[in-house]
Amino acid sequence: MPEDFAAMARKREMKASGWSDRGEQWKAAPENLRGLIDSYNAAPKEARTAILDRILSDSSRREQVRGLMAEQRENYRENDRGYSR
Repeated sequence: MPEDFAAMARKREMKASGWSDRGEQWKAAPENLRGLIDSYNAAPKEARTAILDRILSDSSRREQVRGLMAEQRENYRENDRGYSR
């Protein structure tokens, strides 16, 4: 889970395909996940490991983030299916 979150955050930071403000991956992310990713990216790079550790050390927070990430993937899949038909 921390690697998946960090990967999403890196893609957002680099404005990789789908992760810019208008990108489909980004639009599929729930509001809470967007805020978490943008806050993580706004933190100094040396503080990011501590942020991930804090998320992981709290089981309820970890499950909340895991759920948000799953929701993002599901939303993206649903939206993608709509465009490809």
